[in-house]
Amino acid sequence: MPGELKTCTIKREGNGPHYRWKAYLTYVFEEKTSVFIEDERDPVGIDLGLDNVVVASEYTEFPNSRHLLKAESKVARIQRKMSSFEKDSEGWIKCNQSLYHAFIRLKNVRRAERYEIVNWIVRNFNNIGMEDLEIQKLLDKSLGKGMRKSYRDASWRMLLDALCTKAAEAGCIVVKVNPAYSSQLCSQCGRLVPKDLSVRRHVCTCGLDTGRDRNGALNVLRWSLPAMHLKECEMERFL
Repeated sequence: MPGELKTCTIKREGNGPHYRWKAYLTYVFEEKTSVFIEDERDPVGIDLGLDNVVVASEYTEFPNSRHLLKAESKVARIQRKMSSFEKDSEGWIKCNQSLYHAFIRLKNVRRAERYEIVNWIVRNFNNIGMEDLEIQKLLDKSLGKGMRKSYRDASWRMLLDALCTKAAEAGCIVVKVNPAYSSQLCSQCGRLVPKDLSVRRHVCTCGLDTGRDRNGALNVLRWSLPAMHLKECEMERFL
């Protein structure tokens, strides 16, 4: 790799005898270009959700696979078996290793899906508008354990961090906007259309009938256009 190597941090994860070792290298660059591909890509607004992790303003949706929900039964089975052994016994240690591998697999599968989404966004769009979400506050305000679990399963923080990092490497512009009323305001006429979380479609008297999340993505795109130095009239071709 180019640049000057400054630090190398070795980290051990897991539990024996199945330790995983990782090396974190820090390089210093005097100059670093962020040229990706010919910049003929369009701007996009993205809306984050629980049923669909990402909904783009140009109709593409990425459904939430809910891997945590699928892995719960396996994890519970291992934990029940683990409770039947005395702590630090041979059987308990084997169950502990199985539990560790189950969570590592869950983490790796989830990360792979999020990076696939991020790569698709960066590859196809040069200006990315997204909501400036305070995820911890959403978790605190969530209605019950099930909703908190859904938020964690969606892994928004992992996705947003990866998107900001990869977009910077690819020379993309990322604009964060205030998410207030993004799904309530009509993206075509600007009229306020109140609706509960259970209402998944946005229907306005101006004639716009689209998914709630896509309406939010269109609003995010509209609000981020000025910061992208684009003309507001370019919004018309996305509707």
